[in-house]
Amino acid sequence: MKLERFATRTVISITPDDSLDRAIGLMERHHIHHLPVVKDRKITGMVSDRDLLLAVGWQLSAARTVPGHSAYLCGPGTVAEIMSRPVITLEPDHSVFDAATVMLTHQVHAIPLVRGKRLVGIVSKHDLLTRYLALMDAEPRLSVLREQVEKHMTVRAHGISPEEPVQAALTIMRDRHVHHVPVTAGDVLLGIISDRDIRRVCGLERIQDEAAQATGKFYLGRSTASEIMTTDLRTVTREATLLDVAHEMTTHAIGCVPVVDGRKLAGILTDTDIVRIVARLDS
Repeated sequence: MKLERFATRTVISITPDDSLDRAIGLMERHHIHHLPVVKDRKITGMVSDRDLLLAVGWQLSAARTVPGHSAYLCGPGTVAEIMSRPVITLEPDHSVFDAATVMLTHQVHAIPLVRGKRLVGIVSKHDLLTRYLALMDAEPRLSVLREQVEKHMTVRAHGISPEEPVQAALTIMRDRHVHHVPVTAGDVLLGIISDRDIRRVCGLERIQDEAAQATGKFYLGRSTASEIMTTDLRTVTREATLLDVAHEMTTHAIGCVPVVDGRKLAGILTDTDIVRIVARLDS
């Protein structure tokens, strides 16, 4: 199960001197979440949609220019200012198990593939899940994905009420090292807040605060969970299999699937959970 067999080979990249507007435009145009940063044909960094959300709230420079102060741009302007480095890479001959282990160890969602120093592809968690589904019949070890979610889900995932501030969700993510927080009323599931939602809010508030200060004003952000949560959810029951969850994730491009009993939250499964389960098969 070598990575070169299914990794994305036509890689969209960007340079350190490119604008954040260009990075946002490339991601939106090509429906991608990660851009390798290349200089002199070498990878020097990575920029993700999460980086852009946190840095500028996914706002283009036109929306970050202070009215009456056309020369003042709120927030960073170039990719070099926000990109992550050094970059974790793999070679095309590595396996999907290698990629899963590296993603978990370094807490990354995508890994560039290099041959020598040349960028030849990129693999993401979404790619791994898609490959797991394709190899179900050919790879006996992947039979674990036929097990029911109840055996693997996070039970009673810690949630917050819709009236609580966004900061409460951020605290849970930081303290529990998770990327998704359910929003509940009692045991009833109302929505999900992801780290992307949090980053967008933080990025927007940072830009709005900087713009306010540039004009001698003061900005107070007051977002609650109900204002930013996602309510259009894909859910499964306890009887569903990991295979069912992986299918939901790849079909709908989501990273979290709540497990429910009727309308009540029973647990949560994420793409990281499934990648971790498969990575353990090669240990």
